[in-house]
Amino acid sequence: MRLLKVKPHVTEKTLKLAREKQIYTFVGLASYTKSEVKEFLEKMFNAKVKKIRVAKIPAKQRFNFLKRRHYTVPAREKFYVTFEGNVKIPGFNLSTK
Repeated sequence: MRLLKVKPHVTEKTLKLAREKQIYTFVGLASYTKSEVKEFLEKMFNAKVKKIRVAKIPAKQRFNFLKRRHYTVPAREKFYVTFEGNVKIPGFNLSTK
C-alpha cells in the first residue's frame, strides 16, 4: 500500500450528506483507484468501507494576478465513501445547533 494524500472535503452539502445518509466525502489525486482508497481509509479509521463512488474533477487553468502567471490546478477525484456501522470521522462535525 502506498501513502495517499486523501483529505476530507467539508462543505455544507457534504455535511448534509454525512448527517442524513452517512456518506463522507474525500478528495484525492486522479491517479488513485477505488481499491487503494478503500484500503487506506479502512486502515486510517479502523472501519469497514461499504461502498465508494467517484466523481472526477478535471484540471483547470488559473491566473495569479500578483505574479502575472498562469498555472494549472491538477485533476482530482472526489470519493463518496459509505462506512459500515457508526463511524466518527475527524473533520466532519455532525452536531446540529
